[in-house]
Amino acid sequence: MKLVDLNVTAFLEKTASNEPVPGGGSISALNAAIATALGTMVTNLTIGRKKYADKDAEMTAAAEKLNGMRARFVELIDLDSEAYDQVFAAFKLPKETDEEKAHRAAVIEEATKHAAEIPMEVARTALEAMPTIIYIGQNGNTNAITDSCVAIMCCRAAVRGAILNVRINLGGLKDEAYVEQMKAAFSDVPNPDRLWFALASYNMGPNAVKSIQKKLENNGQNPNSWSNVYTYMSDHASQNSRYIQCMDYVTNIRSYLESLKMQTV
Repeated sequence: MKLVDLNVTAFLEKTASNEPVPGGGSISALNAAIATALGTMVTNLTIGRKKYADKDAEMTAAAEKLNGMRARFVELIDLDSEAYDQVFAAFKLPKETDEEKAHRAAVIEEATKHAAEIPMEVARTALEAMPTIIYIGQNGNTNAITDSCVAIMCCRAAVRGAILNVRINLGGLKDEAYVEQMKAAFSDVPNPDRLWFALASYNMGPNAVKSIQKKLENNGQNPNSWSNVYTYMSDHASQNSRYIQCMDYVTNIRSYLESLKMQTV
């Protein structure tokens, strides 16, 4: 039976068992699926409401996009576990003769490459979903704002969790060219915190954000940490009312359930 065909209780029991799957990769895909499902729920709570009539077309398009992504994430839940099983099976191949050793090494290498590509797809697709979910949170039914925020949090966790799985699989590869290729692709996946920088820039202008980053850098702090930028605005809010507006703007989208000051990059 596929993982996705289990009920919630059975899935959790299987996750909690001494079996290695489902592991972090499948759970990252599940987090992404939950994120897109929650985002779609908010669109459905918005579409057809008189108050949001001017958003019907955009919300419908957002729902269609997230539904397509969710279907793929559901597939990736099992694909990640199956990829692990292939790696595990490769390690069990015989290794008595030189020929067997060479065959085993080649099979392990290919299986590990595949095991890295699955979470890479999860990370990239989940990252692609985040702006859509943020848009839904900004423009959707305000009664469901916390649902949008939880969706964003799940999506962010999916990206980071999937990236961790890419890293661990790359560490076992001997094909240096492939590893470098994957690292190059990996570097193209931006830190999800950059989305909060983008929102802050939209709210009070990119130069204002860059000015804060410059001051942080001069003080020996990481200028690319959203936590540091948020803390700076909080500490200097009495001197600049725009900081208060920006903090409220980003916080409402990001999450009412999360303390941004405790976030780390």
